[in-house]
Amino acid sequence: KRVAGLNEGSSEYHAPSSALKSGGVVRRLAEIKQAKALERSDPAVAEECVQFLRLCVLKWPNEISSTALHNIADRKRTGVLFVPLTKDVVKLNEFLVGPANTVALTVHNDAGAFIDMTQVVLAKVILFNRKRQGEVSKMKVEDYRKKRFAQSSELDLALTEFERSLLRVFERVEIRGKRGRTVPLLLTEEMTSWIDKLLAARPSFVPAQNPFLFACKGEYSHLRGSDALRRFAVDCGAKRPELLTSTK
Repeated sequence: KRVAGLNEGSSEYHAPSSALKSGGVVRRLAEIKQAKALERSDPAVAEECVQFLRLCVLKWPNEISSTALHNIADRKRTGVLFVPLTKDVVKLNEFLVGPANTVALTVHNDAGAFIDMTQVVLAKVILFNRKRQGEVSKMKVEDYRKKRFAQSSELDLALTEFERSLLRVFERVEIRGKRGRTVPLLLTEEMTSWIDKLLAARPSFVPAQNPFLFACKGEYSHLRGSDALRRFAVDCGAKRPELLTSTK
């Protein structure tokens, strides 16, 4: 309740989604603790976890979830939905090209330039495909290397000549999406050339065992697309940078 910012007087959460998500986290922690207890043959602790999980089933929906769900429903009903300004989207898209071409010149021998270019390409792919930032952020090198041209004979009959020509230009990458679904990404020739430069410079800055395409210096870490979009939305001089998110 404290993390989600509950106002006891009005029974309203400042961040109701955090209240809902914390329920899954708490249960998962209890399950991990239970598994560890079973591994070391500690029935007392394992039973405590069982009782705690049962308590969550009985009390969590009424004390936490119901209030949070009501708050979210009220905000959706009374809130105003803002979408990004077209000029801001165009400005961000054009802005990303400049930094990418600039840092590409020093990406092989400068760690800062490598990270900057990784963020630029990540933001560009999210913007072009209008996909969830989390899905694109977790794209793996193996996924990229399996890319192919998006042309599909099964679709050709339903497409115009212009659409068929686009399929011959873009390359398609399939990544893991929400709930294990396959999500397609389209890459332009420009994006592909940028990613190839990142892969060429990658051995100097990223551990070999890191599987992510948009990797950080850690062994199993990647850059967050939301951070990259937030940074460039401000840097490009957008009028409403807070609206330039992958969700919107």
